[in-house]
Amino acid sequence: MIDDVRLSWSNTGFAFESDGQSATARITEGWQITHSADATILEIVTATGLPKIGSSYLDAGELYCKRINSPNRISPIYTIVTVEYEAEVSVDSNGQPNPNNSPINDPPVVEWSDESSNEPIDKDWNNVPIVNVNHEPIQGVTVDIADPVLVVTKNFATYNPHLIHAYRMATNSDVFASFPAGTARLIGSSAKLVVSGSQRYWQVTGRFKFRYPYGQNATSEKAWYFRTKNEGFKIRLDPGDDAEDAVHAKDAEDNKVVTPVLIKEDGTLETDPAAAHFLEFQRYGSLPFNALGFGV
Repeated sequence: MIDDVRLSWSNTGFAFESDGQSATARITEGWQITHSADATILEIVTATGLPKIGSSYLDAGELYCKRINSPNRISPIYTIVTVEYEAEVSVDSNGQPNPNNSPINDPPVVEWSDESSNEPIDKDWNNVPIVNVNHEPIQGVTVDIADPVLVVTKNFATYNPHLIHAYRMATNSDVFASFPAGTARLIGSSAKLVVSGSQRYWQVTGRFKFRYPYGQNATSEKAWYFRTKNEGFKIRLDPGDDAEDAVHAKDAEDNKVVTPVLIKEDGTLETDPAAAHFLEFQRYGSLPFNALGFGV
């Protein structure tokens, strides 16, 4: 059983080897572990609180734990474990290590393109309702929309897939890549763990699509809302009625309609297709996209 794990004030060290252009920096730590007399070596080196292989040494740039040396069992209940962090770094003009020269600090790779999709419309470019000669709405008319798509690749020290997944169901609450709030969506992401020498980082790619608002009275905040005509089979006979009081709409021959009819905002029958009322539903949440750290 492990009783206590703590960093020792002794058994620490630093080593720096250089060929004049690049260098290897190493930091050594000593960890004190107290435990029961029957604790095994495996239990000791995997104790909670002890750095693991690949753990980052946050106070010295991008150094990572590369090895855990043989534990020195001082007594049956006391062991010292030496942990070594290592990184390949550049050398500054004074011959000192420069841990800031890391892939984490590389600028993002940015690529713009566009992606087309067919979206339904109910009015033409001049805001005239799309109806036939008898003023009946024509279904199935679409417009080809080209949405800007941004692909950004950047290196990160860590990667949290759970955090990224939350953004798949959100639009931007802030101005992102110069686009106003509500217009951006994360439509895809990928992450690759890169291990190069002592350097270990994640190469993360995010794909973002931006939707220009379209349709009558459309706004940026509602660019990704679902928009549909307010129509159905039931209508309210009086604007003051409740939804529970709605009755099945009837045609001119007093028969129940078999196709949906237009409904006003107050739930009563709308007979003018040009005055059709539309409903908008929020499909996604809202999150600050700049918090993702892609730097665009």
